[in-house]
Amino acid sequence: MGMPTCGSSGFTGGSLPNPDPTKYTIINSHRTSDYLIICAEYHGCTNYNGRKIMVYKGIDLEDLTKQNGIDPHFSEKENYHSPIARFEPTLEGLDLAMLMIRTKEGESIGQ
Repeated sequence: MGMPTCGSSGFTGGSLPNPDPTKYTIINSHRTSDYLIICAEYHGCTNYNGRKIMVYKGIDLEDLTKQNGIDPHFSEKENYHSPIARFEPTLEGLDLAMLMIRTKEGESIGQ
């Protein structure tokens, strides 16, 4: 579908630290006309090896990375883009993110 997997294993044991929004690597991304899916790895996180699949609306990757960090948590902060959805960082999670976007953009499921 144009975006490689973001898959990883689940809980790796120990505590679950909150991700630092400034310490991440974008693993891959997929952009449509209105939506952006990113898979990011947050350094120092243990759950799913720190990987998150997030969906954004109305922003591209370049502008998203220009803001002060990418926080995977939902937020109502003005002038800060937060995800509109998050999915488990697996192939199934990626499929669900793509399905959500296709549905929201009015495309037929399965295209």
